[in-house]
Amino acid sequence: MEKRAGENRVKIACVIPHYNHASTVLGVAAGARKYLDDVRVADDGSTVLPDNFEDELARLQVKLIRHEHNRGKGAAIRTAAAALLADGVTHMIIMDADGQHDPADLPQFAAAIERDPDSVVIGCRDFDHAENVP
Repeated sequence: MEKRAGENRVKIACVIPHYNHASTVLGVAAGARKYLDDVRVADDGSTVLPDNFEDELARLQVKLIRHEHNRGKGAAIRTAAAALLADGVTHMIIMDADGQHDPADLPQFAAAIERDPDSVVIGCRDFDHAENVP
């Protein structure tokens, strides 16, 4: 999602860090692609991935960022942030790979970022009405 606001240009990407969540991360990535053009999976050295994992991401037009060895979620996010900065992305939305975050919420996050690009936007989950929390 890109938008020009005066001279400011907002470019948002969704990053989905994961470690051995192949069974759910593809669905999360597909859901995120419905709302954002730039979606990236940050694989933190997963040891169990299907043979067609990269092909499925390519089919979804989702970019893969990969660590050779597990370094932790924070490292995966930092590696993704560096890649986004190199590509001119101004804002990153992070979604968990296990399906507990609803991709349908992405437009609300994007709108909040576009309204105030200098703010940090944090979601607050309502567990009383959540159906997709594992």
